[in-house]
Amino acid sequence: MKNKCQYIEVCRFIGAIIILCHHSYTLMERTFFLGGWAFVEFYFMLTGYYTTEHFLKHSEKVGAEYRDIFYYIKNKIKKIYPYAVGGYYLILYECLFVLLERMKKY
Repeated sequence: MKNKCQYIEVCRFIGAIIILCHHSYTLMERTFFLGGWAFVEFYFMLTGYYTTEHFLKHSEKVGAEYRDIFYYIKNKIKKIYPYAVGGYYLILYECLFVLLERMKKY
């Protein structure tokens, strides 16, 4: 890994798993972690730490300019966009599946 603290990465991984388990109530009609919402904030806080650390290191080398900030944001959006689209279609499929299952009951 690129100079990342392994303990923090483990915490991010565990937080992501707890968030997934918390959201499992849509599939199993119950959840294992009632406090999963707190881990969303924890996960984003750790991710924000790494984002800030990366940008500060980059700005020390080059000198912070607005175009660097927009370039960084544009690259992050390009990396995340395919996952967001895939997640959207997965959620749409799940909603349609649940809707069809409920319509069968009536």
